[in-house]
Amino acid sequence: MAIVAEEKSENGITDQFQAKEVPIQTVTEIVMSYEIPDLVFPYELVDPHPKSTMLIRMSHDWLASHGVDQRLGPEIWYRLVQHNTPDILTYILEDVDDKEFLLFCKFMLVLYSVDTLLDDTAIGKEWRYLWFSFSKSSSYSSCDLKLSHVALAWKEFWAEYQSYSMPYDYNVVVDAIISRTGPGIPMELFHSDPMQRLLLTVTDAVSWDNDIFSVYKECIVNKDKHNLVHIISEEQGCTYSKAVEFARQMIDDTIMDMEAAISDLRKAAPEGALHAVEKYASTCRNWVSGSHAWHAKSLRYKAHP
Repeated sequence: MAIVAEEKSENGITDQFQAKEVPIQTVTEIVMSYEIPDLVFPYELVDPHPKSTMLIRMSHDWLASHGVDQRLGPEIWYRLVQHNTPDILTYILEDVDDKEFLLFCKFMLVLYSVDTLLDDTAIGKEWRYLWFSFSKSSSYSSCDLKLSHVALAWKEFWAEYQSYSMPYDYNVVVDAIISRTGPGIPMELFHSDPMQRLLLTVTDAVSWDNDIFSVYKECIVNKDKHNLVHIISEEQGCTYSKAVEFARQMIDDTIMDMEAAISDLRKAAPEGALHAVEKYASTCRNWVSGSHAWHAKSLRYKAHP
């Protein structure tokens, strides 16, 4: 659904961008009226890893072996298991062996165990401990006891991750994409304008889609204002239901920009890197459509007023 700008007023500012007072809504009104738009991406979903269920269960057992389940407590641990965050990888990674799939399951689980823990109001106020926990230092004297066990799991994961020969020191998620590119992308091509535009657009599309799904969890429950739908609502002076239409159009536009970046990347790539570019582009598309599919079924973002 296209969002058409209104005609400019006498002062040259479009009406839709003029500051307006945000309508006051109760939590019940927001939850009852807010609907996730039916985003349809022009990409097919990948076939899930044949051993994904077993490997995801192994990643939960691995985290529990560090005592994280005991430290989080039964309620938070149950919530973490029910959210099944490593399952998102089944929608993104293709042609990946069991060992590497399990490695990235561990990463997703450690990351979201901290995020789930910080959803707890009392612990969330002590967010600074997160940095101590994820430090590579062996000292945990300043670390909250609950997070210290997660930190130990993180250190073990990091040591295993470092043993892999990843092509670029960027970040784990992007490494997961790049590691699927076969012979690899030349360094100069990786730092080229088309590649950087591709990285930016795919990240925007996935992040903004997450914001659409997480309105209740972030804005209502956690009172977090760092959400695209909330920001649009504040700037436009409209309800969340109206703001999500703007967010949807932003995602649609970003997908078009992403495809343009892929086209330019193909043109800039030397012949020997074309296969790597196609693999990279394919996984970026998987990331966009797969992340949306996972969010749509995950209990993590369901509203329970």
